[in-house]
Amino acid sequence: MSEVHASPMPTRDEEAASWWLKLQANEGHLSAEEGDAFDAWLAADTANDDALQRCAAVWNDLDGLAGAPEMVAMRADALEHMRRLNQRRWAKPLRTGKLAYAAAAVLVLSVGAGAWYLNTADDQQLATGLGERRVLALADGSHVSMDAKTQVAVSLSNGQRRLQIDAGRAKFDVAAEPHRPFTVEAGGHIVVATGTSFSTERVDGKLHVIVYEGKVVVLNGAMPDPRTLLSLRHQPTPGVIALRPGQEFVVQDGAARGIVRNDVAGSSSWEAGMFEFIEEPLSDAVAQLNRYSAQAMVVTDARAAAIKVDGVFKAGQTEAFVEAMTRVYPVRTRRRTDGTIEISSRN
Repeated sequence: MSEVHASPMPTRDEEAASWWLKLQANEGHLSAEEGDAFDAWLAADTANDDALQRCAAVWNDLDGLAGAPEMVAMRADALEHMRRLNQRRWAKPLRTGKLAYAAAAVLVLSVGAGAWYLNTADDQQLATGLGERRVLALADGSHVSMDAKTQVAVSLSNGQRRLQIDAGRAKFDVAAEPHRPFTVEAGGHIVVATGTSFSTERVDGKLHVIVYEGKVVVLNGAMPDPRTLLSLRHQPTPGVIALRPGQEFVVQDGAARGIVRNDVAGSSSWEAGMFEFIEEPLSDAVAQLNRYSAQAMVVTDARAAAIKVDGVFKAGQTEAFVEAMTRVYPVRTRRRTDGTIEISSRN
């Protein structure tokens, strides 16, 4: 009679490694069933999240080791094995073969790397000047495209990627890290995203949030803790705004104006130095163009400010814009002694 041995229960670190590799194999996307199980595992014990962070730290931040041929091959083997497992059944035991070997390697390395990662926060103050555009890569692999005269504060820690836009406009292409929320604070609102592309703009008391890929949620008030932010991905609470590609959320003077459709291609033309306006309020168009020219424009009355502008204009060509406005719309202009151009309604 053969002796039957019960399989030992996986340790917390082994479970964390399995979840981390599963997330990487699926590029951060989990099915509804997987997402529920993952959230339940995180909620069961705060130490589970700590174990996951150690795996993430090694996977993403030990650049020197990650570039070694042995580590590259190990990571590739682990991901490929995970993909094959997922094709059969995501809930099957994960501690097998190459995956267990790769997971063990991640766990061994994390012992030395965890303290370094947990005590390191990547804080930066990013800014662009008049007429300047920049594309910057963050330490987590995300990219920030900054319009002219834009200020963005960045704080990356083990538990959260937290940014704040104080002025101007920026587009965020977010690296997928489902365990570490990516937030942008602007105008009293918080934009929460995971593995997506969106822009945030602050202009003349307005906040614009446009989604290009993936999805984001927008909430008002104080910053929630990271665990709450993670749960908002699956179950947005009342009062939280969910946005999908092609949608724009607008806040004016602290009050939400709601969700509107957006011309995604046109709204990102500023990255190429062009501005494509479709029924854009004249005041907003002027504010955007002012980021590119020392010759400032000012809209002097509410009637002119509300005029809806259509057209394509090149950044920095203030004179061409002013000429087009006076030809097509019921406005007139006047130059101040300091060179500022006033734009007002004709009647």
